[in-house]
Amino acid sequence: MGQFFTPPSISTLLSTLVMDIEHIQSQVKRRGFVTLSEPASGSGAMVIAFANSMLELGINYQQHLHVTLVDLDIRAVHMAFIQLSLLHIPAVVVHGNTLTLVEHSQWHTPSHVMNLFDYKLRRGFSLESEMGNAYLKANPGTQLADFTGGVRR
Repeated sequence: MGQFFTPPSISTLLSTLVMDIEHIQSQVKRRGFVTLSEPASGSGAMVIAFANSMLELGINYQQHLHVTLVDLDIRAVHMAFIQLSLLHIPAVVVHGNTLTLVEHSQWHTPSHVMNLFDYKLRRGFSLESEMGNAYLKANPGTQLADFTGGVRR
């Protein structure tokens, strides 16, 4: 059983072909971010190509993209984690099996932690988005998470 990693040129082509620009722009405006799932991530080349395509559209992937990647091979998980961390892409990299849903470990990139994506994903939107503004107006006493993981008023 061998492994084959997608070349960057093919990754770029595929991300360009499948990217729905209007949907991405509307989701970023409405929710503050888009999510991407990569069930067989390898080294993360497809995700990196997608992030670069977002950047070409003028959308900062470091703030407006969250990715969940899964791979069976721990070496591929390590490669993806390092690359996404260096590019400051918010992500959870899972060492596991997409088909059987067995998870061995999860790796959160520094950008995932620094951008408080645990809270954003649970809530479903960023407080800087249209939904976030409406939520804050409707709930003026809302508690916001601080960087220590605690809560402030």
